Amino acid sequence: MPFLMAASASCLAADVQGNFQIGTMPKFAGIQADIYITGGNTVDYTSNFVIKANGNYLCNTADEAYSSTPIRHCKATIAAPGTYTISATPSSSSQNFKAPADVIINVD
Repeated sequence: MPFLMAASASCLAADVQGNFQIGTMPKFAGIQADIYITGGNTVDYTSNFVIKANGNYLCNTADEAYSSTPIRHCKATIAAPGTYTISATPSSSSQNFKAPADVIINVD
């Protein structure tokens, strides 16, 4: 008797590695900047990220429209000049859009 295995939709989608678009990061304290995470291929419709600077909440890409395109966006303001580690945490452990590596930025 043949063995059949059912796969969920999330298992069928290939993982897509996210990348911060460095040129879109905050550059100046007190001025709002657009933060973009992009990747290749199609991603789960509800894939989103919480963005943090030095562990403190900046923005959530879920505040923007949902889409299967591999582009996520949010707007953030960093209040004070300094060096910051920007990180992203997936909003769901089952999403196929994987978090980008942390980046370090300098804000004037």
